Amino acid sequence: MKTRDLTISTYSLSAYVNLFQSGFHSKHISCVRQVPLLKADTNNSYRLLISASEDTTVRLSVISHSDALRTIAVLTSHISSVRALAVCELDDSTLVFSGGGRAQLKVWKLVLQETQG
Repeated sequence: MKTRDLTISTYSLSAYVNLFQSGFHSKHISCVRQVPLLKADTNNSYRLLISASEDTTVRLSVISHSDALRTIAVLTSHISSVRALAVCELDDSTLVFSGGGRAQLKVWKLVLQETQG
């Protein structure tokens, strides 16, 4: 069934500016999206930060409850700068759309699983 609902979410990422260290991306960061990863214990909640850059990469990083940033994956198949990101959360996975120069569009399917430890 088609719906004509449009959902727009806005997140303030100004609190995370200091998390980005030199070496995170080698060039200008053009876009950032956040996906909440909630655990039952709110003291151990995590957030997935997806960033796109002029360096042709999309980075997936986890921000822990202590605001520590850890890169968990780097997606590298773009042939030029990545300029836009969109996220679509599904029941069992998350779709990430990345758009770059030369009219290139990539769709990444993320299956997020909790690990022990």
